[in-house]
Amino acid sequence: METRGIGWAIKQMRNGQQVLRRLWLGHEMYLKLVPGYRGTGKCDPGGLREHLPYIGVKIPGNKFAPWIPSQAELLAEDWETL
Repeated sequence: METRGIGWAIKQMRNGQQVLRRLWLGHEMYLKLVPGYRGTGKCDPGGLREHLPYIGVKIPGNKFAPWIPSQAELLAEDWETL
């Protein structure tokens, strides 16, 4: 059986997939890789900046935020694609 740990989940996100853990089902949550870009933004007017890629989490209420994993999430082996 294939291990579906955090490394597997990151690989899926790099391939454009959205991932989640089974226990998140029904909570409207998933992760995706937010690509980096070079440009300006509201938080840095007047300057061209490199914005690095990050992993974001979609949370209930149709909101999206940077993801900070817990130890349990880093060690979990129940990741799935959405």
